[in-house]
Amino acid sequence: MVTTDMGGTSFDVGLVLDGRPVMSNTTLIGRDELALPSVAVRAIGAGAGSIASVRNGVLQVGPESAGARPGPACYGRGGTRPTVADADLVLGYLNPDNFLGGRLTLDVDKARAAIDEHVAKPAGLTIEQAAEGIKTIVDARMADLVRQVTVEQGYDPADFAVFAYGGAGPLHAFSYGAELGCPQIVVPLTASVHSAFSIGCSDLTMVEELSKPLQTPPGTTDHATALAPDELNATFDELAARARRDLIAAGAAEDSITFAKFVEIRFRAQIHVLTVPVDADRITPADVNAMVERFVEIYEGRFGKGAAFLEGGVEITTFRVVATSPVPRAEFDTGALGKAGGAEPGTRRVFSGGQWRDAAVYRAEHLHDGLRIEGLAIVELRDTTVVIGPGQDAEVDRFGDIIIQNR
Repeated sequence: MVTTDMGGTSFDVGLVLDGRPVMSNTTLIGRDELALPSVAVRAIGAGAGSIASVRNGVLQVGPESAGARPGPACYGRGGTRPTVADADLVLGYLNPDNFLGGRLTLDVDKARAAIDEHVAKPAGLTIEQAAEGIKTIVDARMADLVRQVTVEQGYDPADFAVFAYGGAGPLHAFSYGAELGCPQIVVPLTASVHSAFSIGCSDLTMVEELSKPLQTPPGTTDHATALAPDELNATFDELAARARRDLIAAGAAEDSITFAKFVEIRFRAQIHVLTVPVDADRITPADVNAMVERFVEIYEGRFGKGAAFLEGGVEITTFRVVATSPVPRAEFDTGALGKAGGAEPGTRRVFSGGQWRDAAVYRAEHLHDGLRIEGLAIVELRDTTVVIGPGQDAEVDRFGDIIIQNR
């Protein structure tokens, strides 16, 4: 799946492949790149607070943000410049009286005035057209970032489900998910606080790695001759011992620790390094050859069939061990879900596709296991708003997650 987190200031994207997050060999802190592995996440300045403006006749959205204070004009906290949230409100996607479960009343007039002054009049548009332009641009920017993480890395977005969270992600995912051709969009019950919730439930993890170049000569067919299994096993054993020691020192029970092993491989004299999992407990010559075959498969999947050049030899650059100790899993209280046959949803006018349309409006009390929702529809939750677009259907699962699918 492709993970998409849209908050107030940024839009962050990562990939999960075969149940594991894609990792980066380095970590960027400010402008400093550190040789420390981290989850690979790309971000742009595209959030609910991103400011829209017209410069040289061109409508732009972000990267400047209004932040939380003063925030969007509709917050009524002194902000006067139009943001994505103001556009969402003017278009009818946000309920001014039920934002944050009614804890904050949004000012539609201030949102319209900000868009009119800074976008509509300079661009020669109506307020609604300007608001839809703001939403279209920010959705396109987010879709482009997902393409960078998928297409530019050799993956087809149509093979991925979009996992949409953050306060604003569930409102915009229906649009950028459809543009990307992703078959499914999943909005978790925890969407608005998903990052905080997940870090609190994350397993204890320790990563140990070692840069230790090992090469095979050009023309090699039996890679286990140059990449001796005994040496590989000894290196992984050393890293696993370090990781085990540190996890135990952090309070993990020794018998709870599991290990995952990886190598980073490239073709000799090339710069493209790819991470390859090593599944064998004790590596044999057959496992070495299988590891190289897996590298070739990943390489050609990213760079094209026939791009591999085994005749030039391969090089292991880095060994990595990820040690994990699980923590207790959170249990969801599904009793908060409503019951089938409850109150009927309401309706609200939404400006979509250049015209006003009627959208069904659901609230938390309407949701129950198995509920099917036909778009255009809006689901107002306590801390976020979910939109199911035209041509899409959604279903609520037993946890209260909302799964959107294109028809």
